[in-house]
Formats: sequence, C-alpha cells, structure tokens
Amino acid sequence: KTTMMVRLGWEAGMRIHNLAIMGGFLLLAAGLFVGLPPKIGLPGLLTLPLGLFLIWYMNRIGDRMKPNWNLLTFMAIALYGLTAYLITFTYWIS
Repeated sequence: KTTMMVRLGWEAGMRIHNLAIMGGFLLLAAGLFVGLPPKIGLPGLLTLPLGLFLIWYMNRIGDRMKPNWNLLTFMAIALYGLTAYLITFTYWIS
C-alpha cells in the first residue's frame, strides 16, 4: 500500500498542501461575503500570517532548504488549533 503523497510525488504534494491552506482561508473569507457574521469569521482570519508563513516555509523546503521539522510541526498545529480556538471562542462569547 502506498500513500497519496508517495503516488503524487513531493512537488505535487507541496502544491496541494499550499492550495489547501489558501483554500481554507478563501472559504472562510467567502463565508463572510455570503452571510457568516463578521464577529465569527474575522477572528479566524487572524491566523492568516501563520498560514502564509507555512506556505513560504514549504516553498523554501521545495527549494532544497533543510527543514526544521520541530518548527514545521509546531506551526502546523498552531495554525489549526488557533484557528479552531478563535472561531469557537467567538461563538461562545457572542
């Protein structure tokens, strides 16, 4: 059994990773335009700099920079966790 990453190759996998991060933020922004209350959606967009950092870092890895796996793992968990926390927190207090 081979994983999707092995079948795609590392270059296509990195592109899909970057597109998935940007797609998540674009969906959140699109939600604001179609009726998601700004009190709920805007805090989720506060993590956009983390997402852009991950995309930039993955592009540098694609340019053959040696990855710092601890930083990459921490930033990935922080991006997901902080976005989920901010959206959940704003639902809770509003």
